Amino acid sequence: MIKEPRKYSHTQKRKSNHKKDVCPVCSKDLYCNEIVTQRIGMIDSNGDINEWKCPFCYSEFDLDNNILYIYGSESDSGLA
Repeated sequence: MIKEPRKYSHTQKRKSNHKKDVCPVCSKDLYCNEIVTQRIGMIDSNGDINEWKCPFCYSEFDLDNNILYIYGSESDSGLA
């Protein structure tokens, strides 16, 4: 059976060429584009970025992706 090419451009699948940039804790993809990421940079009092935070699980990492603090679903709390 020969596959026919799709006739309509809005139905064609687009290939995603980006590398996965996943959070080591929650495994959500932090990729945005070649220039921008979804990582939250943590700035110290000197204005230097020395750690980053995941916008999904709020866990904190140093610049070498070592875990500093884990704030996952286990640390979520509510009113009793």
